[in-house]
Amino acid sequence: MINMYAPESITESRFSQKSDVWSFGVVLHEIFSYCDISFNPKRLYMQEIGHNVLGTSISVHLANLLKGNWRLPPPLNCPPKVYLMMRQCWAHDFDERPFFSNLGNEIETMIQDERENSKG
Repeated sequence: MINMYAPESITESRFSQKSDVWSFGVVLHEIFSYCDISFNPKRLYMQEIGHNVLGTSISVHLANLLKGNWRLPPPLNCPPKVYLMMRQCWAHDFDERPFFSNLGNEIETMIQDERENSKG
């Protein structure tokens, strides 16, 4: 699914751990939107690109859209910290995306903070 691909994967067929981080951000989006069809990434991309775009030109339009810094909107009721994590995963320059180890640490911190907040 091209809508899960990082920009360098779309334009250069280049895949790496950093392009996987991009895809992880999309998966987070799907999880926090509870897979609601109105927040489906492909549907949202196509709304931005236009439904009259077909074939291989979809990837060109999507690459331009992402280069222009368009990103999926936050799902309803998504915690701001989680959406910020998604946005970090979607940095256009793959060198600016976090490593999975950093994401794991962030998630652990969020869980710990949530536990401490629920005790109080």
